[in-house]
Amino acid sequence: MSYKTREKKISDFYALPLWRLVLHVGATCTILSIVITLLLVLLVVCASFRDPGAYLPLALGFGLLLFLCIVVYPLGQSLRFLWREERSLGLRYSDRADGALPEQERDWFFHSIGSRFVLLHRNYVAKLKEIRLFEETAKGHNASFYTVLFEDGVGKEHSFRLEHLASEKQRFLDWLSPANASDFCHEEDAEV
Repeated sequence: MSYKTREKKISDFYALPLWRLVLHVGATCTILSIVITLLLVLLVVCASFRDPGAYLPLALGFGLLLFLCIVVYPLGQSLRFLWREERSLGLRYSDRADGALPEQERDWFFHSIGSRFVLLHRNYVAKLKEIRLFEETAKGHNASFYTVLFEDGVGKEHSFRLEHLASEKQRFLDWLSPANASDFCHEEDAEV
C-alpha cells in the first residue's frame, strides 16, 4: 500500500464517529472468529457421527470464548484507554473539528492493528521515552513491530505497537512534532 493510499485511508477513518470506528476495526476479527467457530462446529459434528448434538454446545461455547478473546477484550482495552485519556484531558474525541487538516496537524493520532486501535491526543503525550523495533520468531514465523513508550501528563508510562514499517514510525513522529522526529530517526531502522 502506497503512502498516499494509506494517508487517504487514515483520513477516512478520522472522519468516522467513534462507534463506527469501533465497528470497522473489529469487523475483520469478528468475521475471522465466526469462521473459526463454524469450522470448529463442523469438525465436532463430523467427529461425532453418533450424537452430533451432544458436542454442539461445547463447540459453540468455545466459539464464544474465542470471540471474546479475539474481538471484545482488545476493543475493550482500546476504548478504556481512550476514555481515560479523554477524562484526563477534559476533551472528547467526538468533539474534534480538525478533520480537514493534514494528518500531521491534527490533534488526534489514529492507528490500528487487528482489533486494537489507538487514538492519541497530542496533549496527552507529555514525553516520548522510546521507540524500539522488536523482532519475534515463533515456530518459523517472524514478526516485527515498533513499540512506542511515552509518559502522560501525570508521569504514568504507556505503550502501544506500530507496524514494522519505518514509514509508520515516521508517520507517528511527524504527527507528534518535527523536533521529536529527528531524535528518534535512526538509519538502522530500515523497513523489514
